[in-house]
Amino acid sequence: MRRFAFLIPLLCLALLAFLIAKAGPETVVETILGASPVYLIPALLLVQVQIVLSAIRWRFTAACLGQRIPLATATGEYYLASLV
Repeated sequence: MRRFAFLIPLLCLALLAFLIAKAGPETVVETILGASPVYLIPALLLVQVQIVLSAIRWRFTAACLGQRIPLATATGEYYLASLV
């Protein structure tokens, strides 16, 4: 299974490219540029809080299994997982 692990990011990028092509690149850019900062900034901040809280949850789970994971490592891994 590990030898096909590189396919996951490729499939995600292909899906994203398909959705952008289907909606129209101009429409996507207009929508992003037209987003209100009043909603966009709090949403981006809340995502960061959610990622850190999720990393804390995984630290707790790992601790219950006898593993120690530093918060910085757990948070970095969670960002990486969110990217993929």
